Amino acid sequence: MIQRSGKQLFLATVCLQTGNIVYFSNKAMQPKGDYEVIQIQNLKELQLAMLASADQPVLMKPIEVRANTPVPRQYVDGGVREYAPIRVAIHAGAEEIYAIMLSAEHSSEKKIRYDGVPEIMGRTIELLCEDVAANDVAIPELYSAGLRHLKGIRERLIKEGLTEAQADEIVYANENPFSNKHEISIYKFRPRQPLECDPLVFSREEMAQMVAQGYETAAAVSDQLPLRA
Repeated sequence: MIQRSGKQLFLATVCLQTGNIVYFSNKAMQPKGDYEVIQIQNLKELQLAMLASADQPVLMKPIEVRANTPVPRQYVDGGVREYAPIRVAIHAGAEEIYAIMLSAEHSSEKKIRYDGVPEIMGRTIELLCEDVAANDVAIPELYSAGLRHLKGIRERLIKEGLTEAQADEIVYANENPFSNKHEISIYKFRPRQPLECDPLVFSREEMAQMVAQGYETAAAVSDQLPLRA
């Protein structure tokens, strides 16, 4: 069904042996950054890649998607290095991105004592994900803001009497850090407050509450999206 949809799927993982971000995709793609893309060959690989993308390191056993590789390749959750994989979507040509994140924009103080290794590890991973998520979103937004600023300068120069070629020469110099970048719009769906739950305990009641909160957040963000013709 995924192959017939015509859509491209990316499952983010991190390889423990290389330390690289590795995306498992239903389509071949040449990487445009410091990551790898592995094309999924069959249903079994798709299932294993999904498990790897949700694999919590230390607390869960790493996943080998292809056990017959010449050297070991074990994969864990991509959030170790990239929590919101916006970059690969941009490289695949996306111009509008709807980012769904489970972490709130701002962390809250935890008024508890951490004594056990699993609890300390869980909190450490939570803080790591928050920091990685902030960078994943901030960098593409910074590039888009820069591109909009350069576009405004170019339009002003042309308005002042310069030709388009002259304006391009001034704005888009050879060492322009925004070359090969395109403007994007990122719409973020994330909880207003941190989700208060134990990541090691799967409670149906708590999950139902979080799903309901997700619907409320989605409705609030959707009201702010630009109208489509």
